[in-house]
Amino acid sequence: MDESLLKVREYRIYPLWEGLTIGLIVLVALVSTTYFIGFYGQQAQLGELKDGLKRQGEVITTLIDGDQHKRFRDRAQEEGEPYAQAISPLEKALEADPSTVFLYTVILENDTAYFVLDPTPEGDADNDGVDDKAHIMEEYSEAPEELLVALRNQSHETSEPYTDDWGHFVSSYIPFHDSQGEFVGVLGIDISAEMYQQRTQPIFRATVRTMVAAFFISFMVGSLVWFTRNFSKIVNAKRNHLIDVAAQMARGSKSGENSR
Repeated sequence: MDESLLKVREYRIYPLWEGLTIGLIVLVALVSTTYFIGFYGQQAQLGELKDGLKRQGEVITTLIDGDQHKRFRDRAQEEGEPYAQAISPLEKALEADPSTVFLYTVILENDTAYFVLDPTPEGDADNDGVDDKAHIMEEYSEAPEELLVALRNQSHETSEPYTDDWGHFVSSYIPFHDSQGEFVGVLGIDISAEMYQQRTQPIFRATVRTMVAAFFISFMVGSLVWFTRNFSKIVNAKRNHLIDVAAQMARGSKSGENSR
């Protein structure tokens, strides 16, 4: 037998490292994809919420008399008929939408935000130690940055979830004007941040579950790679052993022939 025919190619097989590498690549790919899908799903949900608040606010601002609004400068005016007339549309809008926690108007003076109209009844219904109602020219000392941007730029803004003296909210701020088209202030609409979280929670839970599933999938893929490569290594070792035995027998047979 020609000994050259018994030569075989040596394969370098590392089952553990190959399994770990392939499993890690699969894990990174699946987790990255899941994260981006979940992230953009939550952003889409927030965008839908913002658009809904904006449309709702734009409708309500048509009910605000900007000329009359500029005349409210003192808390004592809350006892008068003009205030009752001005606050009535906001009261009806607040009652019509259970998802709206607070509805109010805000103006900017000397770079400080002040409340003007707030249809919320006086008192502390939520037992947080703070009067639920904001009164005429009450300073909004913890005004969110998005509100200040809306007042300064006379633009529509929507906040990320934030916390102030009245609670934890997501808010939308819509500018309104007087009869001459001049900017007067912004209408603020607050919904509870918990409601926003409830809307995004299913996406978050699905993302987490998919990531857990991705871990098990990558583990199974890595294990399968390890098993098949380890099997190949064993088969290759046995084959090489048989070839070595055959080579030794061939050399022994050749030596016997030469001795004769």
